[in-house]
Amino acid sequence: MRHMPIVVVAVIMLAAQSRAGTPPRVIKSSPADGARDVPVDIGQVTVVFDRNMKMNAHSLVEVPDVQFPPMVHDDDPWQDPVTFVLRLERLQPNTTYAIQLNSDHRKGFASAFDQTPLVATRVSFRTAGVGPSASRGTTAVPPTAGGPRGSGPPLVYRKMWEPNQRAFSFLAPDGWKVEGGMFYIDPMQTNGPGNTLEPKCDLTIKKDAAGTVMLHYVPSYNYADLTASPQFAMGAGFFPWGSYYQGMLVKPLPTVEAFLEEVFSYVHPQVRDAKTVDRKALPELVAFERKVYETSSMIARQMGLPDVGIDAGLIVKEYAEGGVRYKEALACALIDLRMTAAMWCNQYTLRLRSPAAEAERWRPVLDQIRQSTTFNPQWLAQVQQAVAQRGQNALETQRYINRVDQEIWEHRANTNAEIRHEDYLFLSGQEEYVNPFTKQVEQDTNEYKYRWTNHSGDMIYSDDNRYDPNKIRELNNVEWKMTPVRER
Repeated sequence: MRHMPIVVVAVIMLAAQSRAGTPPRVIKSSPADGARDVPVDIGQVTVVFDRNMKMNAHSLVEVPDVQFPPMVHDDDPWQDPVTFVLRLERLQPNTTYAIQLNSDHRKGFASAFDQTPLVATRVSFRTAGVGPSASRGTTAVPPTAGGPRGSGPPLVYRKMWEPNQRAFSFLAPDGWKVEGGMFYIDPMQTNGPGNTLEPKCDLTIKKDAAGTVMLHYVPSYNYADLTASPQFAMGAGFFPWGSYYQGMLVKPLPTVEAFLEEVFSYVHPQVRDAKTVDRKALPELVAFERKVYETSSMIARQMGLPDVGIDAGLIVKEYAEGGVRYKEALACALIDLRMTAAMWCNQYTLRLRSPAAEAERWRPVLDQIRQSTTFNPQWLAQVQQAVAQRGQNALETQRYINRVDQEIWEHRANTNAEIRHEDYLFLSGQEEYVNPFTKQVEQDTNEYKYRWTNHSGDMIYSDDNRYDPNKIRELNNVEWKMTPVRER
């Protein structure tokens, strides 16, 4: 460690004693707060305090909606008792960066004399554009705080549970918010059991309150269409479009794209300038659903009817909302049961969005949330039992619904790993890892070189071979272990 001359240290100590009880202050930083045209290869941020500080602790906090500069891990960031040096990787040009020292809950920066914490202090600066101080040919990357790969320190993912029934768990970046969850529809309020047999999921996992980056599981609903069924066609005139039959909205089966456009219009009623920038079929999801409904199709063939109809796809929309330009992907599968049960339904309906300029950078994060979903087997067993009971009560009015739903839940309970393999929205690579605590093989993203976990199931992902969460004061209250790739 480098030390200051002993006379200077003594003077600072005397000054600190005279200010006992008052918070320490930052008297200088390099770059200065608010600096512009900072070289992308500056290599470090230096902060100087007005008194001796504790040299065994510090708290660096991300500033919301501003990019945190990419750090180089350093076991000894203190140059001396009053000088803290944060070492940086090469920065992006034309980008605003910010760091915050301490917060209301994290107070690692404190005076050495009486442990008085530093009042939360920010240092922000903006890098120069491409030119003498930046590499030629470098492209500026939009600032993105708190998540995308390459935008700052390693990502810490926390294991979270669906809040209403603990139906499933998933990994989400530390600090993200969860809204909604599983719910049931009361058959007494819908005049029929058509949407009451299975629980619905309306869950949003989002980066901030505005949902600037988010993943939304849209509920699946059953809709009635009596016109295509030999058994029900004669009574179709009594149930016009927009009415309800056995608790299901009577509605003609749309195309996948038309259905997703309806979902988009429903969740964004005020958007007027939206445009569809991409659309594609999802044959992988169609193939999977055919396996789910294989028994139902076999029964239909025995009755001389066609197989269950299945279609799946996605659309990508761009639009402005709240002054931000967004890109949003919507995907689903539509199941055509009109010939056998006078109904159709949407399955696996999903929305993912981020600022349009950052869509590719957020994709691995949203993929990780979705791919890490693991159903609770106890909850699945309870749902199967409940679905069976409700189906028995409704058997005379909807003979096929219980059978179809029971097949779905049984298949999900037995093939949860296969479901995660169906990367039908944003196709991305995965790998199999061996959890050092449970010894179980886990399927996860291969977007990062290093994957750490603890006994609670929290995850940290990093590309830095020098990074070790056990050496980070804010994280080392529990033991972290590297998860190795499963030997082939």
